[in-house]
Amino acid sequence: QLAADKAKWEQQLAEDKAEDEKRQAEWEQQRADDKAKWEQQLADDRAKWEQQLAADKAEDEKRQTEWEQQLAADKAKWEQQLAEDKAEDEKRQAEWEQQRADDKAKWEQQLADDKAEDEKRQTEWERQRAEDRSKDEKRQAEWDNRFANICDQVGGQGSAIGDITEAMTVSDNIIDLVNKFEGIKVTNFAFNARKKYRSKDSKGNTILRPFEIDGLVDGKRVAVVIEAKTSLTTDYVKNFLAKLANFKNAYPEHKHKDVYGAVTFVRADEQALVLSEQHGLFIIRTSPPDVELANNEGFKPVKVI
Repeated sequence: QLAADKAKWEQQLAEDKAEDEKRQAEWEQQRADDKAKWEQQLADDRAKWEQQLAADKAEDEKRQTEWEQQLAADKAKWEQQLAEDKAEDEKRQAEWEQQRADDKAKWEQQLADDKAEDEKRQTEWERQRAEDRSKDEKRQAEWDNRFANICDQVGGQGSAIGDITEAMTVSDNIIDLVNKFEGIKVTNFAFNARKKYRSKDSKGNTILRPFEIDGLVDGKRVAVVIEAKTSLTTDYVKNFLAKLANFKNAYPEHKHKDVYGAVTFVRADEQALVLSEQHGLFIIRTSPPDVELANNEGFKPVKVI
């Protein structure tokens, strides 16, 4: 029995060993199959990864090439635009400089024309002034001659005409009239003063010009130049205003003073009175043996120089 059990046990042991070896062989085979499958999968994945990597690399290189091409195109376009802008700026600069040169030339030409025109007007004004003065002197001489003739002819009646002239230049009355205005204080009177002053003619040469005033009342800070006419016209007023511009040149002792103008007359044109009022002149009407201020109400004298 013992031998039988031993044989049975050994038989069972051999079967179990064979089973184990079979299982071990199957396990090793399965392991070998799994290893082969894993290695195959690994190889497939690696090949796939390398293929994807190559595709990605190719795509990146393509994108890099496209970016570089786009960059080159943008750079070329930008450089072209920059060149066009520079050319446009240079064109505008050239046009501006040309316009500036043209404007400067035009301005210089206009300045030269204006200067020539001013010189022409100055020459014409001096000529006209000389003619007007000559006419005035001629008329004054004629009036003086007529006055002298009348005095000789009418005898005692000549004193009445003399009263007119005297009334035009009564110093106290004129001083009282102008001293009524604020800021004006005069005390002295001079009649029929003549002087000469240095001036330039149209060619720039220094000449002596005559300057004559019919009357002058003055104080420490104020001088009033008087123009006396039997008949006052606009031409006389214009000539008087022009003459006043050179008063301080002829009378430098009055340079520090405020200078006003006054016209005295027996009769006057309406326009002459309007012009005198507009320029702030004292308007003094003579009505022998009196003198009166003929300016409008609210009149304020204006400094002429």
